[in-house]
Amino acid sequence: MENINLDLSEDEDEGEDKDGPSIKEIRRDLIVYLIKNYGRLKTKDVARVLGLSTRAVRRNLKELEEMGEIESIQIGRSYIWASTEEESTKHMYY
Repeated sequence: MENINLDLSEDEDEGEDKDGPSIKEIRRDLIVYLIKNYGRLKTKDVARVLGLSTRAVRRNLKELEEMGEIESIQIGRSYIWASTEEESTKHMYY
């Protein structure tokens, strides 16, 4: 995947607009979008695309899992993250 390096600083309050979504909400939406559209991903892959640390991404992934948006699948000592939606023909490429 290409690194798009969005400016989603790890400081949750920085640049937050009271009328719009917070940086944290935008970051979570982007993570869900990536997983739903590109399939199962490792934490380091999501971090690389978003330009964030793996620690920050892992924290968001765990919160999204608790919210029921995504699920973790353990493979050996590592995890991959997948959408909780049923797999369908939503992917463009087979």
